Amino acid sequence: MTTIESNVQKHIAELFCKEDASKLFFHSYNHTVEVVDTVKKMALAEPLNPVDTEILVLSAWFHDVGYLYTYHEHEAKSIELAQDYFKAINYPVEQLEKIVGCIAATKLSERPTTLLESMLKDADLGFGVTSNFFKRGPLLRLEWEKQLGKTYKKIEWEKLQFKFLSNVQFHSTYAHINFRPIVSANLLKQKDILKKAKKKQSPTAPTIKETISNYESIESNDSPTRGVQSFFRTVYRNQINLSSIADSKANMVISINSIVITLIVAVFSLGSDSFVELRASDYLVPIVFFVVTSLSSLILAVFSVMPSITKHNKGFPNSVAQEELKKNIGFFGNFAKLPLDVYEETMQEVLNDGELLYGNMVRDIYHLGKVLDTKYSLLRYSYAIFLIGFILCVLLFLIISFI
Repeated sequence: MTTIESNVQKHIAELFCKEDASKLFFHSYNHTVEVVDTVKKMALAEPLNPVDTEILVLSAWFHDVGYLYTYHEHEAKSIELAQDYFKAINYPVEQLEKIVGCIAATKLSERPTTLLESMLKDADLGFGVTSNFFKRGPLLRLEWEKQLGKTYKKIEWEKLQFKFLSNVQFHSTYAHINFRPIVSANLLKQKDILKKAKKKQSPTAPTIKETISNYESIESNDSPTRGVQSFFRTVYRNQINLSSIADSKANMVISINSIVITLIVAVFSLGSDSFVELRASDYLVPIVFFVVTSLSSLILAVFSVMPSITKHNKGFPNSVAQEELKKNIGFFGNFAKLPLDVYEETMQEVLNDGELLYGNMVRDIYHLGKVLDTKYSLLRYSYAIFLIGFILCVLLFLIISFI
């Protein structure tokens, strides 16, 4: 190590001790030391003459010292510090200009124009993308969070890292020989990491077909899930059977009452004097009473089978309505007016969320039960009115006929 390099190293170390470097987890003093060591190896491989080697090494010592003062345009601050230092010791102006050019070339958007600039830029870049890429990546992420206030989700960071590795460009022969193979290996590994991260995100969640297949495979195993699914299947079957029985009973009541009312109306419509005779008849009260009770029974039976659809949306639901929609997406009245893409997206979210999926089934069973409760309540009143009306009508006929 030359005297000037030794003095520069001491000066840089003092700056890192003097200034606050607590948030420089990636661009630390260790980063500077390693870049210096790398350019020395590169200088031997070229090889460079002593003057160019000195320029390259001194540039490496100063290239990131600007981070101690500013995180934006730190290269400009590094150049300013280097100029102040070397002018103070009367360093040759021509060599100082080369140092300035090397430091400026480390900016990501700059393209190096000389061999020395290319070597420093590659050495600086190699620190972050070669052997310790996966160890140093989290340090850079933490540094950005502290210095820039940026936060990244895992998938966002892995995408950023993959994109960065994909766009790495080296300019020196040394870097192409020694760094490029490592970067290529890291890129393949990063691709696998990104693929695994994407599997945990909704954009690459299993398709509906895959999700159904997964549930079917789970069902084939002896597990608590199989018992839960058997329970839901049994309850659904019972609910549907009970609904079918209620509809059959209602149809029977509707048929009987319709026939009775039709016959009575037909009988008293045969002649023009039928209704006049009915008004004078002693049987007017039981006949009218029977017609009224039959009609009431028929109306209740019709109400019990009349469809009642509650719609929670009219096409594109807002965010609140969509969250409510997810809670009962299985009912056709909730999704019939939805566009296909919105329905598929909502259904995908439900199928990929076990809690939401089973919650849908639970709520669906509950609402089916409420419908059945209404059906059977109306049917109970319908049968009771028909039975009471029939009995009282017969009693009235008997009383009028024999008393």
